[in-house]
Amino acid sequence: MCKLDVSVSVFLELQALARTEEPAELKSAFNKFGQEILLSWNMQDEDGQTISADADGFLSLPPAIATEILKAWSEAVGGTGED
Repeated sequence: MCKLDVSVSVFLELQALARTEEPAELKSAFNKFGQEILLSWNMQDEDGQTISADADGFLSLPPAIATEILKAWSEAVGGTGED
């Protein structure tokens, strides 16, 4: 579960950070998402241990999964432009 009711400012900031290829800015986007947007989930690591639904947990995900979560959230908040 993620927070969808965010300000335009937060949405645009995450969009800008997520579009960069600069590792420090990507880490900042993932960290912000984990701290301010992520509310809960049922993610587990390969050993079956629960991954915390916070910035540390989000930063522990494989990059492809973290990127897809951020992309799906962005589409849910900003819309895809399709009716």
